[in-house]
Amino acid sequence: MDKAWKPELRLAISSKVRELRKKRGLSQAALAKRLGLSQARLSIIEKGEGSFSAEQFLEILSFFNVSPQVFWTGKKDVQGDLQNALARHGALHLVEDPELLPSEQLDETEATVREVLLDGGNPRQVAALAPVFIKNYTNLNFNRLWARFVEYGLENRLGWALENTADAIDTVTPAFTGRERNNFRKAGFALRNFLARKKPPQVPIGSITVELDFLDGKALSDKTTSNLWQNASPVSRRWLIVTSLQVEDFIKAILSTVAVGRPTTITIGGSATGIVGRPKKVTDDAD
Repeated sequence: MDKAWKPELRLAISSKVRELRKKRGLSQAALAKRLGLSQARLSIIEKGEGSFSAEQFLEILSFFNVSPQVFWTGKKDVQGDLQNALARHGALHLVEDPELLPSEQLDETEATVREVLLDGGNPRQVAALAPVFIKNYTNLNFNRLWARFVEYGLENRLGWALENTADAIDTVTPAFTGRERNNFRKAGFALRNFLARKKPPQVPIGSITVELDFLDGKALSDKTTSNLWQNASPVSRRWLIVTSLQVEDFIKAILSTVAVGRPTTITIGGSATGIVGRPKKVTDDAD
């Protein structure tokens, strides 16, 4: 390796690992234990003053579910990759950018779900997981997905997204007939069946503090956090997720996807952004 750029690569890797660790909400001690390092040694490496071994670097790639490309210094359109992956896996209402090459990391549906929820920073993309779950419910290994999120300590996010999707399915299903209605029912049943075995976190009686998960990973002021929590949906409160997203956002994503290619717009409650009440009846002409 050329000594002229070795320090630059070392610094790029160390800063990216620090970013990934903080994004997952991991302490230096927790990651150091995973890598078989002391916390002091990891602190030195994260400052760009040391290097990981090959084995440790491979463990980092596996644990954070990233490819080596994320450590290169060239700018990468992560949000563009996520949007393209969502569109390929069923969120047809999202416009795929033809200028972006398919990301190897996001080829599989499960990888797309993981990355969107782990990133959490784009509400529209998070809500777009609803049509992806519906299209791929027979192929997704929800138990394996859950196990991965348990490793990250973020299983509440997956439960939250699945319950929002199931609630959204319950709302839109009466609007459809034929094959579409049947598919919605089957998808909803699959999600409910899985969720029945994965309960939301139990807050101890008398506990005054609970550990909340900020979906976009950003530190918010106490006032902003308080406002978001006061307006949080019942689903968000059950799974301890701090976000402005409501089940209506998941409903809109589902209906927007179904509307792709249809001659008429599907709405709920007669509002373009409304999504209150029941959807208008939509007939499946192919049935």
